[in-house]
Amino acid sequence: MDGKKCPFPELIEEHKIINILDSQTENIKQYFEESNSFINKALSQKKNILVHCFAGKSRSVSLIIAYLIKYQNLSVDKALEHIKQVRPVADKEESKEKHETIHQENQQENHQENYQKKQEENQEEKQEDKQQGNQEEKQQEHQEEKQQENQQEKQEENKEEKQEENQEEKQEENQEEKQEENQEKKQEKKQEEKQEENQEENQQEKQEENKEEKQEENQEEKQEENQEEKYEEKQEENKEEKQEENQEEKQKKKQEKKQEENQEEKYEEKQEENKEEKQEENQEEKQKKKQEKKQEEKQKEKQEEKYEEKQEEKQEEKQKEKIQQNQKFQIKDQNQNQQQKDINQQQKNQQNFQENQFEYFARAPGRVNLIGEHIDYMNYPVFPFALENDCLIAFSHSNDDKLHIYHTNLEIYESAHLPCHPSKKAEVSFNQKQAWIKYIYAGFFSGTENVVEQFQGVNMLVCSNVPIAAGLSSSSCFVVCGAILGHFILKSNLDYNNLLQRIIQYERDLGTACGGMDQTISLLGVRGKAMFIEFNEYAKNIECQLPEGVTFVIANSLKESPKLQSLGRRYNKRVCECRMAIKILGDKMGIQSESKFTNLRQLVRNNETLKQMQEKVKDLIEKKVYSKEDIEKLIGEKLDQFLNDIQKHEIVIEQNTEYFPYERALHVYAEAERVYKFKQICEDQQISNEEKINLLSNLMNESQYSCDQLYDCSSDELNQLISICRKNGALGSRLTGAGWGGCTVSMVRKEHVDEFIQKVREQYYQKNGLKADENVIFCTSPCNGALIYKNNLF
Repeated sequence: MDGKKCPFPELIEEHKIINILDSQTENIKQYFEESNSFINKALSQKKNILVHCFAGKSRSVSLIIAYLIKYQNLSVDKALEHIKQVRPVADKEESKEKHETIHQENQQENHQENYQKKQEENQEEKQEDKQQGNQEEKQQEHQEEKQQENQQEKQEENKEEKQEENQEEKQEENQEEKQEENQEKKQEKKQEEKQEENQEENQQEKQEENKEEKQEENQEEKQEENQEEKYEEKQEENKEEKQEENQEEKQKKKQEKKQEENQEEKYEEKQEENKEEKQEENQEEKQKKKQEKKQEEKQKEKQEEKYEEKQEEKQEEKQKEKIQQNQKFQIKDQNQNQQQKDINQQQKNQQNFQENQFEYFARAPGRVNLIGEHIDYMNYPVFPFALENDCLIAFSHSNDDKLHIYHTNLEIYESAHLPCHPSKKAEVSFNQKQAWIKYIYAGFFSGTENVVEQFQGVNMLVCSNVPIAAGLSSSSCFVVCGAILGHFILKSNLDYNNLLQRIIQYERDLGTACGGMDQTISLLGVRGKAMFIEFNEYAKNIECQLPEGVTFVIANSLKESPKLQSLGRRYNKRVCECRMAIKILGDKMGIQSESKFTNLRQLVRNNETLKQMQEKVKDLIEKKVYSKEDIEKLIGEKLDQFLNDIQKHEIVIEQNTEYFPYERALHVYAEAERVYKFKQICEDQQISNEEKINLLSNLMNESQYSCDQLYDCSSDELNQLISICRKNGALGSRLTGAGWGGCTVSMVRKEHVDEFIQKVREQYYQKNGLKADENVIFCTSPCNGALIYKNNLF
């Protein structure tokens, strides 16, 4: 009925599509003959027929009623009742007027057909009468002629009389014929008059119907006009409201800017005060050290005097001590010699290793997160892009069953030779210089374990220019690079979605309660585009175009923040504090669930906005410092049991006595709101490029304030570096990554980049006695994600 194709053509021999709008003003009468003939044709051939429209309530019902009235002489009510028995959803009220018009038209058609049939029958009877009259006359004439011929001789005398009689008879016959003709004409006139009367009645009925239709159309037009007027009034009201809202927003933004400026001023004042306090503390420490040195010197003098007095008595003991010291020095010399031999041997192995050409290269980039810090593990979105800086692994098959992993810098990163079969990985341990290898090792098994049947050894040579422990995902790019390497060389059949989930889980198994941002962007990044990554039941990635005319500068504070070494007091503690906030807020909201909630997004039950959730945090969670006992009273169980599904939760409980669920929950909901705004601004084509730059930079600055004040994941070094970046041309500047050190990301106009980098080098790095090479402060743009490519020289 809607002009669509037949939904199941394989089951139907023949079908007909009639385009009828589902509207009261649609003239459905014009389709009755076409539909009736098609239905009658199918039924006459003893075939089944299906008549359907979108809902099966009005248009298909009307066509079937038309058929029943015409071919089965049913009334409208009986036809509807019959259909309702078969099709209960048929809407009687909705199609009542259509059904009545169908019945009237079918009656008119039946009258017209009956009338035409009667006329045809009358005409046929008249023609038969005429033919019979003519035949009788001819027979009489022939008889008379014969009688005349036979009686010519006998009746010659009576010819004149007979002729007169014959003439009289002919006249009587002519008169009878004329009378019959006149009667027929009168009957025809009467019939024509009746037809004219019927036509006039039909015309009058049609005129009345047209009048009613016109009245209805006029009423509908009036209603539409009234609706348009109301719509215009509403639009004007909405425009006024929007103007008022825009004015309020502008005022709010002005106030926020003033607050930010005041906060920055206060922050700078605090930094200066802290510097002064530190200087005073340093002076006091220096004085203490001087006093301690003096005391030590005095003590040494006293000890020397005593020593001289007892020198004779302790000669034997000194000789023994000298012998022991000499033995120790010999052991140290031997250890140093052995270490030097090991380094030389590793260098020789690496040289031999590098002489072998590698067949393939694996690449996985680091990442920078523009906004959305510490919310991916709460199921809220982030907005990163893949860096040009990356991890590279040259690799090829080995002749044994081991993974031979070398780094291009053997002085810092020690090599390892590890079993390639997952059944033996539990036997492997790493020393401090081999700690970097466990990320590649975990990645290798994330792409192969329980998927690949046959394992084969691999030679690997690794290098990376992603700064370590700097918030640029150096560890995750090692894991991703190892994963795609194992996935490729051992021909795993995992698709990239399953591979991604395994990469995330295998990195979590190393001890970090991470989300999925780092691994997702490293694996799936796109050149020239940032990526909006949504974590709600499953990852959803949307490519976004950043504004033109600006670029992003990464600056390393050079304060390292290794995740695994500081889990208890930093990263994993924040995850535990968010879990506490989930329980407290959920109970206060009256939310009950059989399973434990694991992220703050699960508390949005009635389509609350993120602003509304922030207000609920302020109203329902008390802002204070919580002890372990306070939390256990609120949640109704021991912390060790409550947090048992979070990695390294026992370390968090051992190392902390204070918790801040209020501040952590407030940051998560506010930061998530900023991420959604960031995406909307990038996609909004009605906003000018310059407006986008201003709005996005403000969101970056707001994010930094929240990370520092609410999530407490910034540091003095980061705050100092961000302040210098903003003073020297950064439109927006914030920490990136987990925080507590590492890097900042700044939005800078392209024409000011060189000047910006030079000033930051002078005011932060040189002033603090730090070296700043090309991997410490650099300009970057979005790059592609992980890939494998073949060495054409192999």
